[in-house]
Amino acid sequence: MHRTWNRLLLSSLLLLISTPMLGQRKPTGETRIKYISAQSYYIEAGKKQGIAIGDTLKVIRGKTTIALLRVVQASSKSAACSVVLMNSKPVIGDRVLFRVRNTRHKRKMARKKSSRRARSTRQQSRGEKINALSGYISVQNTWRQAMNGSTAGSVVPSFSGRLRIRNIAGSGLSLRLRHRSRRTIRTHATYPAANRNDDWYHRLFEASLVFESPGSPYELGFGRVLSPYIRGIGYIDGGHFSRQISEKIRVGFAAGTEPDLITSGVSGRRKKYGAFVAHQLGGTGNRRLSTTFALSASYENGIINREFVYLQNNLWLANRLSFFHSVEVDINRHWRRSATGNTLSFSNYYMNANIDITRAFSVNLSWDARKNVRTYATYYNSADSLFDENLHRGLSAGLRLNLPADMQFGATSSLRLRKESARNSIFLSSWLRVRHFPRRGHVLALRVSWINTLFVTGYRPMLSWRLPLTRRMTLMIKNGAYLYDSAAGMSKNFYSEMQLHTTLMRAWFIELSYRQYYGTQLESLEAFVEAGFNF
Repeated sequence: MHRTWNRLLLSSLLLLISTPMLGQRKPTGETRIKYISAQSYYIEAGKKQGIAIGDTLKVIRGKTTIALLRVVQASSKSAACSVVLMNSKPVIGDRVLFRVRNTRHKRKMARKKSSRRARSTRQQSRGEKINALSGYISVQNTWRQAMNGSTAGSVVPSFSGRLRIRNIAGSGLSLRLRHRSRRTIRTHATYPAANRNDDWYHRLFEASLVFESPGSPYELGFGRVLSPYIRGIGYIDGGHFSRQISEKIRVGFAAGTEPDLITSGVSGRRKKYGAFVAHQLGGTGNRRLSTTFALSASYENGIINREFVYLQNNLWLANRLSFFHSVEVDINRHWRRSATGNTLSFSNYYMNANIDITRAFSVNLSWDARKNVRTYATYYNSADSLFDENLHRGLSAGLRLNLPADMQFGATSSLRLRKESARNSIFLSSWLRVRHFPRRGHVLALRVSWINTLFVTGYRPMLSWRLPLTRRMTLMIKNGAYLYDSAAGMSKNFYSEMQLHTTLMRAWFIELSYRQYYGTQLESLEAFVEAGFNF
């Protein structure tokens, strides 16, 4: 009901705002959305058609106005726009209406108001303000204690945070920080007193300045960054750069050193490089194909660690089918060629397809042939079994069905193929979720999982109940079990859990949870508390 009212209200606002544009007896031009980036909507019309920065455009689907756009940058035959109001998300191919004015008059007005519009467009892009601050900071503590007569236990205090300042001083630059710190204090008597308490463990996951101004063809970032286009390179202490050289092609590169995987400190031991080309085909209606080709390399103290080619494809068809696949091909030189005996070798392949057969029924299918890849650091001192392709290789399928009475059913299955074993591994899981039961706002869910491997057969039932206590306080109750049958016998372990989440004054939040295990092996309790602030 709330969503319906929100849509009605937004539709009314769109109608009221767009009506004056239609009331003017000036010719109306029509174009279409030809490209959508992370920040802007691009249309097939520009200054030659009488469009200027600051113009408000209508997006039409069928006979309905679904959004209003504002022009933030215009060239002779194209324009980049940001969203003013949106009732439904525009897609490539949607019609766009604009008022045709005297082009000379528009240029004159644009010169008079250029400084004012320059300031306003920076603020209006995607609704972002100058120096927009967002993120959170929180403190947590976890208690674990054995309940079988043992003194084993631990206390783990920690704190974490994420900070983002967007559009710093209207420059289009954003500052991003993300970190986590924790310490472990053990109570087990077998630990020597000097080793019971760990030092604080600090991890800095991201610390970067990123430029991603709407309408600009350039994107760049430096610091501890993650390239948004080059997969497999991971976080680096360095930088990345990309440029949109046409409406369908973007190119770029990244370079830096890999942070220390244990301390998260800066390390110059392993250097990483990558370059990519991204291309989009189609661009009309709801059909498009996006392809990314990348070349990545890493070097350990000047010695080849890994060099590989990465290819990724995303296909969308009429909002009914989405298809993704990626493949990595290793280029083996020097010691890698001697070790593998091949110049080229396929390292990883992954495919996933989602099909919406109807609005209520969808299926998905995936093939996973990824594996751990040997590097210079792991070749001589790691077990061969860690790099066995059978660890991950397998086929998965699933379905989701929306049922009457606010019910939803889903099921997934996976077949893990083993070359050297007579028995493949099988994983099955199904779940049923009922909303607004037994009362409005409540959610009842049941999940049952079954696994069968060479070593064990297991069952994992779980029942959860989510109920709102107040408008800002929610309680979750869970009960489940781990039932495993192996050569050592049958083990039965059960658990009960309660989670309480509440927000205070819309910004402060508190999370409490308590889980207790009881059974043939696990007899322990775990308590967790978190308090934080969103800004």
